[in-house]
Amino acid sequence: MIKFSRAGAKDNRARLRWVKYFKYIIEGQEYYIKEKAYTTYCDGWINEELIVKETYEKAVKRGKHKCKEIIIEENILAVSMRSLALIYSEIYKVNITDANKSVYKAKEALLLVIKHCDISSSTEYRIFNKVFNYHLSIQEEESIAI
Repeated sequence: MIKFSRAGAKDNRARLRWVKYFKYIIEGQEYYIKEKAYTTYCDGWINEELIVKETYEKAVKRGKHKCKEIIIEENILAVSMRSLALIYSEIYKVNITDANKSVYKAKEALLLVIKHCDISSSTEYRIFNKVFNYHLSIQEEESIAI
């Protein structure tokens, strides 16, 4: 679709703006995620997907794209919710929507705890993990009841 303005025609097709590769380490296991940012004339979004180790290593060798290594236990709040949902859905073999809801609730609870008291990063991860597992079990019970 093409939009017209005084300056002329503006193309509304999505264009790839950047690609980033992430290596997440959680409890000794490595997970690789590729983020792609797309923009149009009036909108933008980021797609995230799990990739294999070989794809990540090719990107590191080429050096064109930004590659980051993040240890989740040390900074759980720095990781995006979508990335956490992808990783936890892979770990627990649940569907992505259940993992997404549980990650949201766990991050919300963790932020509430951090607001009221000062805790270490290892404690943050333990709190996040417990709240995540609690909400995941509730959602599994609801799906069984239906």
